[in-house]
Amino acid sequence: AVDWTQPWLIVLISFHVFCLLFTIITRKHSTFQVPIFAFLLVVCSAAPYINEWAAENWKLFAKEQYFDSAGFFISVVFSGPIVLNCLILICVWLYELFNIMVVVKRAQLRRSHRQSKSNKNVSTAEDKKRR
Repeated sequence: AVDWTQPWLIVLISFHVFCLLFTIITRKHSTFQVPIFAFLLVVCSAAPYINEWAAENWKLFAKEQYFDSAGFFISVVFSGPIVLNCLILICVWLYELFNIMVVVKRAQLRRSHRQSKSNKNVSTAEDKKRR
């Protein structure tokens, strides 16, 4: 069983909570989110190296050896929440993208409607002159 009261696990959980809160708070500011997304991906890709180091030095920070060669523990408690946070960021970006697409399409429709209306007015004015 995992002792969740160990300081390093509390710090890790706090890190994940901070990242999630930062994602939620900055959901309308993608300029802040892009560097965080890149940072999270880099940190997640470093998980095998972190696991290797932690397996060799676990006595420095943990009470038990959690870090196996397959990396299951670090995948669950470290990489899993990071990947979930990155997925949330992607969903937020897709939502923003769809909203922007709707705004642009509405503007295009209004513009084409105004142009067709003005073309109609011009053609009726020319028809009246010809008569």
